Amino acid sequence: MDTQCKYLSKLLESFEHKPEIEYSVVISNGEEKKITWKDLENECQSIMNSLKGIEKGVVLIFLRHSSSLHGTFFGTMMAGHTPSFMPCTSVKQDPALYWASHQKLLNHIKPTAIITSKDVSQEILQAKLELGNTKIIHIEDIEIPESKINIELRSEDEIALLQHSSGTTGLKKGVALTFDAIVKHAESYSSSISITEEDTIVSWLPLYHDMGLMACMIMPAYTSTPVIHMSPFDWVGKPHLLFEVIEKYSGTLTWMPNFAFEHMALYAPRMPHNYDISTMRAFISCSEVCRPESFDKFFNAFNEKGVEKSMLHTC
Repeated sequence: MDTQCKYLSKLLESFEHKPEIEYSVVISNGEEKKITWKDLENECQSIMNSLKGIEKGVVLIFLRHSSSLHGTFFGTMMAGHTPSFMPCTSVKQDPALYWASHQKLLNHIKPTAIITSKDVSQEILQAKLELGNTKIIHIEDIEIPESKINIELRSEDEIALLQHSSGTTGLKKGVALTFDAIVKHAESYSSSISITEEDTIVSWLPLYHDMGLMACMIMPAYTSTPVIHMSPFDWVGKPHLLFEVIEKYSGTLTWMPNFAFEHMALYAPRMPHNYDISTMRAFISCSEVCRPESFDKFFNAFNEKGVEKSMLHTC
């Protein structure tokens, strides 16, 4: 392993020294999937195996919320490719318009591979996207290799990942981040909020948005901080699930955009019961303009349930 690549070295250390320690818990539709560092390594190895022989380049990941998200991303990175999470269609979107916009993106990026599920692959087929030489890899078909694959040697100035804007004002804009950049971010931000392995992050933020990706996957994987990863669609319909998960897993940190503080404050009267959230260190407002009045509403709604003003942070 190239000792210059500090980020990948950190992941390898966790694979070696913490195989049975919990890396994450992924919650979807009421089901919980616990992932150890060994589980993550196996998923990474499977992804690396599936990418063997494919020209190095950008790999787009079209996966719905599942336990495969983390391993797919890191496995792509470890195989020497540049991973990029992409959102999948939802019931509120017109599939034809959605995939038409992504045709322009595909033409621009020219990804060497797309990792997706068979149901999303069917959507791509029905949309008649022109994929050129892009290889489609189904997550259902990946297999752990018979012998361990060596991680591709990377240098700090190589591109670690590609992160896209939401595309609400036009074609999605891609930002390429180097390994040096993500290490500097992980180290400086984790230091500023004093995050350790003893913390537990609870998040419903999607990984195709930068706050979910950087604060709730890239940084905690580097600091070996466990993450409880919920589906955003589950949370938005039942906001109390955030407190429920915090109570169950002794959560200490969570990030939410400003609208979420408003949403939870409005939902407060319908909370099914009180939750013990005394373990929390910070509810961090991020990704949108942070409005004091939204904090006030959240605090007034949940002060008697354990939220203290010292817990309210901005990013």
